[in-house]
Amino acid sequence: MNPIYTEKQKLMRWWIAAFLLPLPCYISYGFYQQAFLNIPFGEQHMPTFALGLFMIFMWSLCLYPFFVVLETIINQEGIFFRLSPTHNQFKKISWDDISSVKIDAYREKGEMNMYMAFFGTTDNVFKVFGWHALEILAEDNEKWWIGTQTPEAAQNSLIEIRSEKLVISEE
Repeated sequence: MNPIYTEKQKLMRWWIAAFLLPLPCYISYGFYQQAFLNIPFGEQHMPTFALGLFMIFMWSLCLYPFFVVLETIINQEGIFFRLSPTHNQFKKISWDDISSVKIDAYREKGEMNMYMAFFGTTDNVFKVFGWHALEILAEDNEKWWIGTQTPEAAQNSLIEIRSEKLVISEE
């Protein structure tokens, strides 16, 4: 598999960490205070065991964005992508299964698109960061959107490999 185009996007941004970190730090302080100093954390404090479980849950929730990575590979066989840690294997969309591909701004009414991770629900959207996406229409009319931060490089690789399946958007 000789890749013509590869891209690896990470979800974590400094402002996400700055927003998420205070709560687990505060809960950890409360756990330390209650478990080791024997000072109740709050007026109606929860049991130390439950507070410890809640602290572990909050830290895992806070650290999860550090591990979200979208990898995209385009080569002669097709388009491969993986959104880890939710998908361990690369998903392959073969060129024979693709009707058309275009690079376009992914706009969905009512959704914040700039900094949001989609996990391939019913719309087959795999996007971590940015406004642009590979819009893939399969032969069976199934649509896929795979986010990209480098739309020009992705389009150039698509032109190099399969120009007959590429649709140039009018933006």
